[in-house]
Amino acid sequence: MDLSAQDYVALLELYSRSTRLIGSGDAEGWADLFTADGVFAMPAIEAFGAPPLEVRGRKALVGYIRQVIEGTFDAQIGLAPGTKKRHQVTNVLLEGDGPAAAKGSAYLLMSVLESGHPPRLFGMGVYTDRFVKTPDGWKIAHRLLTPDA
Repeated sequence: MDLSAQDYVALLELYSRSTRLIGSGDAEGWADLFTADGVFAMPAIEAFGAPPLEVRGRKALVGYIRQVIEGTFDAQIGLAPGTKKRHQVTNVLLEGDGPAAAKGSAYLLMSVLESGHPPRLFGMGVYTDRFVKTPDGWKIAHRLLTPDA
């Protein structure tokens, strides 16, 4: 099913907001992009010794992304604690999946900005998303981040 131009733009903005809110440190705002029972998932990342991840529900989403924002996982991924990071989404593909649902995917790029050094690309991955249209607009029902590591 085709998406209307208005829905397409709203979903593109949702992708942009999801990374901008991380960069601005707004954990509550980021979690608000998900449905109340929304899921953020990631497979195990052997290179960093990270187990599979599944975060479900608003409270857990806020807690998880707050740790990301605060740099809790920086050392685990080989960065100095508190390293400034930028997340960007690109190459977004969207398609309707019924009257109030959509599927999407996008590339995720993570750059790091370290004092005295030029910005550098640190990580890449693919978001695979399921969206639902709610009375409050489009929300992420399920997001899978598959790192290219």
